[in-house]
Amino acid sequence: MDKRTVASVHEAVDALATRVTRIETQLEERWKETILRIKRIESILIGSAGATILLLLTILYNYK
Repeated sequence: MDKRTVASVHEAVDALATRVTRIETQLEERWKETILRIKRIESILIGSAGATILLLLTILYNYK
């Protein structure tokens, strides 16, 4: 049978705390990258929507 002591439990908790901190840091970096990608896609969509509207207005103006 495994005899666990308070010290061994503290060591395990400290090891877990270090892993959790590392994982939190990685997740924060990934979220920043994801948000930057979303902003880039958003600006591309806004630009293409503006170009489409301008094209349609030009066609409408030239049609009359």
